Amino acid sequence: MTTYSINHLTEQSSVKVGFREQLLILLLFIFGLNIPSYSSISLLCAAVITILLRNKIILKQGILLDTSILFLFSFLYISIGAYYKLFPIADMKNGLLFVGSYLVGYFFAQQFRNIKLAIMIPLSGFVVFAFMSTYTESKSIGTFPIAHRSAHSYWSPDVVINGPVYGIYFSLGMAAISLLFTNIKLRYKMLVLLLPIMSIYGNSALLNRTPMYIGFIVIISCLSIYFFNKKLKLRDYFAFSVVLLLLFYVYNRYTSFITNSDILQRIFSEELQSSRYTLWKEGFVGLIMHPLGGLKTELEGNFTHNFWLDIGNYVGVFPVILIIVFQIRHASSILKLIKANIERYLIVSLFIAIFVSSFVEPVLIASPVFVAYILYVCGYLKTIQMEQENLLT
Repeated sequence: MTTYSINHLTEQSSVKVGFREQLLILLLFIFGLNIPSYSSISLLCAAVITILLRNKIILKQGILLDTSILFLFSFLYISIGAYYKLFPIADMKNGLLFVGSYLVGYFFAQQFRNIKLAIMIPLSGFVVFAFMSTYTESKSIGTFPIAHRSAHSYWSPDVVINGPVYGIYFSLGMAAISLLFTNIKLRYKMLVLLLPIMSIYGNSALLNRTPMYIGFIVIISCLSIYFFNKKLKLRDYFAFSVVLLLLFYVYNRYTSFITNSDILQRIFSEELQSSRYTLWKEGFVGLIMHPLGGLKTELEGNFTHNFWLDIGNYVGVFPVILIIVFQIRHASSILKLIKANIERYLIVSLFIAIFVSSFVEPVLIASPVFVAYILYVCGYLKTIQMEQENLLT
């Protein structure tokens, strides 16, 4: 068995990208683009390819248990939802999508250990899709921002997606800010910078507050990690001072534009006020009163705007328990990677975006593909952590 050290896992130049890996990367990008039918099929194709490329299929006991928990969650979520007639028959494929995405991450990590690329490729697809949809909508109606806070899907003009759903995807773009703190080459940093720029544009167009907050939290977190880990030299203080001066100049030069922008007006006027607090309280009480789900709790729009409470409101407490157990089991592996300083900036920032989005939006109801991406990342990172501990055979 090959043992991989921390240095090997984080050494990007040692990773060779062959035709098989390029094909998988392309499929993962298509998956992130949210093309109806094709994105789900691309991920399932990636699952089949990763399995077929293995000489033998080995599921370690921990992964087998996690896969079983995820399968049981998916089965209960889909079957209970179908029993209550909450989901169309077409949504049955989401059960396969969830399990398939997790296994793609598991098998892909065994043969492709460029963590940045494995995470960023599908992430980029989500941001590009959301940006193209928002930009096209703004141009077609000729206004900015978009007053109705929704946009037609770039791929399906007859499908209208609400701004907060696009905000879920743009939150991933804000997490990409973390790569600016890493040692990747300058030309790649300039390329990565396009993702938060597109996200800021989209959030400003749709007046999404949460992704902007996420971007701020990501920057503060990355700065904290940077200053905590690095023995600063005089040039570091000088560079930081230059950045502060540039920000001060930009703010003073464009004060009127910045302070009068609609997105900042909404942030400053509403601050952290939200109807979600009441919805969370009602959703929690409803989960206790109606543990079997079935949308028996009266809520505005039938959403609590919380990943876990919405699952409980739709299909009951048992799937909620299963997904929490699944998440706890993976949280320990992710924390170990962070502690070992394996892509710390990216992993911390990504899960800030995922956690905040999940806490304030019905991500499973709104975007099963986004949840599939989370599961893919969980499978990938847990396998990397298990490789680090020399557990795979």
